[in-house]
Amino acid sequence: MKQKISRRSFVGLTGAGLATLSAPRRVPGQSGGSLRGGTARVDITPPVGCWLSGWEIRDKPSEGVADNLYAKALVLADGENRIALVSADLIGVPAGIVSAAREAARRQTGIPGENILIAATHTHFGPMVKKYRFEPGSRVDPAYLEELTGKLARVVKEAHGRLAGIRVGAAKGEAPELLFNRRTRDSRGRAVMTFVLPPADPGLSFG
Repeated sequence: MKQKISRRSFVGLTGAGLATLSAPRRVPGQSGGSLRGGTARVDITPPVGCWLSGWEIRDKPSEGVADNLYAKALVLADGENRIALVSADLIGVPAGIVSAAREAARRQTGIPGENILIAATHTHFGPMVKKYRFEPGSRVDPAYLEELTGKLARVVKEAHGRLAGIRVGAAKGEAPELLFNRRTRDSRGRAVMTFVLPPADPGLSFG
């Protein structure tokens, strides 16, 4: 049985208006109560020598690790609904892996699969997990994909096991040194993609 919940209630449950989970399934045997949450992090760094994804002119596999990659999960429960939000340091998460990880997490936690969102941080320095048309050949490691699927389910299980009373808050900040607007404009007002700051062409502006 599915329970429809209002947009206001859902935002209160998640702390963010995630439309893809706007109708989570009610978990039998649970009654209403205060908000609880749990978090977990699992290392998903592939072995050195794997092929990375997101840059078509790469001509060799990885040669080292600058920063480890992680899958992170937040599980929230209000006594009637439980949801899991998972982010993984990958360029994307193939649909087959999402489906398999959701099912495994469902078996391990009881959270309905449609209440589990799995997304990528979209790093271009993570392992190749599927063949993209702009990349030469398929260099996906099936063993890594199997391990990744298990870890995505595991991080949900670990976060679920740490459910405790929480309070939701919000904050904001600025980190201009970490990002910039790449859509500069030329003298004719046309948008031009640029990848360095300041733009290599002095005729480009952010106006």
